[in-house]
Amino acid sequence: MPRLSRRADLVDPPGTRVTDAGHTALPIACAATFTILVDYTAPMTTLPATMVALDGGSTGQVWALNGMPLGLAGFLLVAGRLADHYGRKRLYVIGMATLVLATVLRGSFVAERSSMTSHCE
Repeated sequence: MPRLSRRADLVDPPGTRVTDAGHTALPIACAATFTILVDYTAPMTTLPATMVALDGGSTGQVWALNGMPLGLAGFLLVAGRLADHYGRKRLYVIGMATLVLATVLRGSFVAERSSMTSHCE
């Protein structure tokens, strides 16, 4: 059994090239997680007012809260197939750009009715 000459050989096997890609992936993944959490938890703050405006009861609140994760699960299956075909990185960038654009557009509405309409579409 060959003896390792230095501790770095455990992390970086000989013949591999070390890049800085790992240093940029973590902040991007953290920003993506933060954006998704904000995007899916923000409607909870307006849920009571939304249900009053839509004349919805307690079951309406459940559907309003569970509708987004259900939609996310459906799109996740499609996105997985598209990522297999077009590449994970390309689909990730397109998806994050779409999410950021939709979040900015929804946040830029001044009237409550416009924000509610944007969220439902």
